[in-house]
Formats: sequence, structure tokens, C-alpha cells
Amino acid sequence: MIESLSLSHLALPARDPEKLRQWYVDHFGCKSKGAQLWCNGSVITIMAGTPIVNEHWHFGFRLRSPEQLQLWHQRLLDQSLEPSKLEDYGDYQTFSVKDLEGNDIEFFFEDEPDA
Repeated sequence: MIESLSLSHLALPARDPEKLRQWYVDHFGCKSKGAQLWCNGSVITIMAGTPIVNEHWHFGFRLRSPEQLQLWHQRLLDQSLEPSKLEDYGDYQTFSVKDLEGNDIEFFFEDEPDA
């Protein structure tokens, strides 16, 4: 049987890559290795460039439970990062926050669909 896919990394352009990498380390607990940030198995590669900021583009971190989502929301509030209101749509809960370059980052909980 062929292995199912799991997105492993995202390339993120930034005007100030080093400053943005440090922001993710400081606020999200990612580990920095060169241009890459390692965040619990996901990798964000931050490189020099023009940020991709528009009302439709974002990326997200899926959390394992609604409780973890609430803990992250509180953590970002405590860090004065101004996350959006926590929205509850029953089987899908979400909030977002912007990084230093204006990228929209979603935090969400949703069960994986059955096969």
C-alpha cells in the first residue's frame, strides 16, 4: 500500500527573514536550523522575498483537541499577539493571528474524516 501524504514544509518569503524566524521561535516555540523552522514535524523555510499577503492566503496549524486550541489561544493572548476570537462551528473550531510580515496563521481543531 502506498503511504498517504503529509505536508512537510512551507516556503515563506519575508522582508526580514531572520527577524521573522526569531518571532516564530519566541512565540510558537519552533526550533531554528538555518533558514528553517521546525515546528513539531512541520518545517517553515523563511527566505528573503516579498511576503504573500492577501485576504485569501493563509496557512494553518492543526491541534489535537479543542482544549489544546484554547490553550494556544490563551498563550497568544498572554503574549499580546491579538489573536482573533475563537470561533466554534461544532466540529470545527478556529482562530487566527498575524505574524510580523502580515501572514495570516490559522490555528484549528477538526477531527480527520473517516476513510
